[in-house]
Amino acid sequence: MTLSRLPRLFVYYRGSAFTTHYHKYKYAQIMRHYAVVATILSLLLTLSGCKTDITFAIPGHPLLFGDEPEYSKTEYPIVLVHGLYGFDDIFGHEYFYQIPKVLRNGGAEVYIARISGTMTPEVRGEQLIPQLEEFAAVSGQSKFNLIGHSLGAPTIRYVAAVRPDLVASITSVAGANFGTDVADAEFLDFPPTRLITGLMGNLLGHAIDFVSQDNFEQSILATLDVMSVEGIAVFNSKYADALPSALCAADGNSLVNGIYYYSWGGNVATTNRFDPADLVQAAVTKLIPGDDDDGIIPRCSMQLGHVIRDDYKMNHADHLNWFLGLKATDAPYAPSLYRAQANRLKGLGL
Repeated sequence: MTLSRLPRLFVYYRGSAFTTHYHKYKYAQIMRHYAVVATILSLLLTLSGCKTDITFAIPGHPLLFGDEPEYSKTEYPIVLVHGLYGFDDIFGHEYFYQIPKVLRNGGAEVYIARISGTMTPEVRGEQLIPQLEEFAAVSGQSKFNLIGHSLGAPTIRYVAAVRPDLVASITSVAGANFGTDVADAEFLDFPPTRLITGLMGNLLGHAIDFVSQDNFEQSILATLDVMSVEGIAVFNSKYADALPSALCAADGNSLVNGIYYYSWGGNVATTNRFDPADLVQAAVTKLIPGDDDDGIIPRCSMQLGHVIRDDYKMNHADHLNWFLGLKATDAPYAPSLYRAQANRLKGLGL
């Protein structure tokens, strides 16, 4: 399916404005119906195992506008590093949905890391390092702009600390830089529940590996331990570069040891009632005190280096453009944030 086959109403052509013949209420009604259709098609395609290049987008989505040929063309390649239970591609659905495509359209050289979906940042970082060395051999470049989502943020921070020669910049997207209260949930202190969590969590990790054709060691309990208050304190004492002086201070150094550090995130748990991921985040956010989180990670935990913003009206999955770009009506599209960051790095000669 291509955009040309979608109803003409849904295509926002370059240089034209949405027709004034439709009142605002009519536009909203149409978008609600379209969101339902897009979600259903997404689930059917995923369940069917079909490999697809279909791009669903609604008016205003950057994927409909093409791109400036070199807008995202950074000096050093970009490497996208997934978070907990992440993957590169499952049945045609990317973890960073459509984001590599948008970056490449703007001239960027983009690689996708393949590392364990669980484990500690150190273990995942050690898995990433040889891949960076392979990417360097392929690209001819010696450094990379690393972008990590969620658990991917402390993972790439570890790499920057132990192999700074491979890193030009670090960008944390909804990163768990100060852990998450989810890892300190009381049920994890009860041995039987902890055992079940470990077994089921590892099984899920291996299942994701199987369908994504990977085979990594898994330990959800190792992940939860390091993401707890005590665990992340130990981790951050070893790898403190660009962290703020205190939780929520947002004053981390943007340049440390020749490496630039950036971060952004959101603070809304649910953003679109048609997005299946919102159901999960609506449940998980109840484990986090207050309401200043993205459904998985507290807002203050996301801060690292130069904080671009930590209050986007986006939840944890929205930063990945899940599902099919569904989002809050007044939130930015995830691909546009990655494009802007690539252009920012380009401006620094990175």
